[in-house]
Amino acid sequence: MAIEKLVVRFLKLARLDAVSEKSGIANVLLKGDIHRTLSELIGIIVYWLIMLVMILAVVNILDLEVAAGLLNSVILYVPNVIAAIFILVLGIFFASILATTVRTAASNYGIAQAKGLAKTAQVIVIVFTALEALQQLRLDVSIFTMVIQAIVFALALGFAIAVGLGCKDLV
Repeated sequence: MAIEKLVVRFLKLARLDAVSEKSGIANVLLKGDIHRTLSELIGIIVYWLIMLVMILAVVNILDLEVAAGLLNSVILYVPNVIAAIFILVLGIFFASILATTVRTAASNYGIAQAKGLAKTAQVIVIVFTALEALQQLRLDVSIFTMVIQAIVFALALGFAIAVGLGCKDLV
């Protein structure tokens, strides 16, 4: 527990919680019914990583090869989980920035559906971010990728046909 408190104190001194509130990560955690700060979550993760390493050392000392192999594979998988979480957090952050930018630009151009356009852009970025995070977890998401590509291609084809038919007199 002392290590967890030390990590949390260091991250609070580094103002990670203030950055997470400004970027919207704290809101995402609250919406997910997580009532801890980002610093506390990282402290808990570091604590349990150290505990896993210590358990692995004990299992190796006791010469339990099967348990050691299992724990070793779990410990080697943890960086993928952390990377996937990092990808999700950054993706959500950039999606909200993109949504704000799209909404502002669309409103400035007088587009009535600026909010819907911004929300659509945000959802698209979050979906692709989630797929990338799942790939980081070594899950096969090729079928989801193909379905999403087919939907995007169908929408692009529909848009192209609509513009083409709408502008046929002009052409």
